[in-house]
Amino acid sequence: MQPIPLYPILGGFCTGFLAVYLDVWAHYLMAFIVAAIVAQIGSLAFCFFKKHQTIGKLMNRHVFPEGLYDIVVWGLPMVPVTVFVLFLQTGMRRSKQMNYINKTMFTRKKLTISDLSILLIKDTIKCSQQNGVLFGQVRHLGT
Repeated sequence: MQPIPLYPILGGFCTGFLAVYLDVWAHYLMAFIVAAIVAQIGSLAFCFFKKHQTIGKLMNRHVFPEGLYDIVVWGLPMVPVTVFVLFLQTGMRRSKQMNYINKTMFTRKKLTISDLSILLIKDTIKCSQQNGVLFGQVRHLGT
């Protein structure tokens, strides 16, 4: 029997070049994607900042000091690197994940299929009760 992963954990199945041929862990790939998105947003913000500075110099008002401009220029490339490193720190090795699952779930007792179905039914009832309350509020607000 295989353990069932719980939500809301980030996860994915990677089939790209790095994952298949170089065996790069999916967490590193997700960290890279998040850092790339942050870099794109930072580049866009820097373009607006530079445009604002150019227009401000032409109109002789609302110009940021040269020191602040230098801080932005030299500090902006560090933001994606920092995000990448911080995102990597949130990861947990596969061996630690399996040790945690084995320690907390399977040392108490052996779960059978009937135990899992009872847990699934209880979880389904709880979700349907919560959704009923939520949909009841939406229906009430709509009428």
